[in-house]
Amino acid sequence: MGFINAVNTVDGANGLLSGIFTITCFVFTSEITGIALQAALYGASLFLIFNVISGRLFLGDGGSYGIGAAMLLSGLVALDRDIVSLSFLAALYFYPCVDFVVSIGRRILSVKSITAPDNDHLHNRVHNFYKRRFRSKNMANSATGLSIAGMSSGLVLCLYLYDAIPLDSHQWIFVFVAQGVIYATVFIATGARNRMYARLVES
Repeated sequence: MGFINAVNTVDGANGLLSGIFTITCFVFTSEITGIALQAALYGASLFLIFNVISGRLFLGDGGSYGIGAAMLLSGLVALDRDIVSLSFLAALYFYPCVDFVVSIGRRILSVKSITAPDNDHLHNRVHNFYKRRFRSKNMANSATGLSIAGMSSGLVLCLYLYDAIPLDSHQWIFVFVAQGVIYATVFIATGARNRMYARLVES
């Protein structure tokens, strides 16, 4: 339930959740035979294209909860069959899990309820960064989703395509750590830039 809710919280930019889900479907379709996974891959790919280009097709809560459940079940099946390691799943599902934990941590440190609204996720910060560089709102939103999906699950996809690390290896934990460093760097940098821009606007 925690993972499914974590997936729902990151559904805030075009191509972010659908990009992660498309990568997940691609990897598992290559490793696990099944019509359901193939259908999910085609559906996720088409949704990703229309979502990024038009920005008018949304998952909504029902869609994001459904994707979260599909990601969770496919990951558990692959883990149960010893196709992947837990470290691989941690790297593949890095963004929803880590951003959810960071968001809860920020609320606790700010003495707020962990269920309180939060508009300071990494994708919110990155979107504010792109919003000042693109005239098109849709382009800024899509650039946010694609760049975050690329830096998290996209990194896993690249290593998978190059067959750099076996899927059942625990060496994926180093990829997870690298993703954490990238996340922290971008989170801090975008926060500083957004604060600096806010001061310039006020002055």
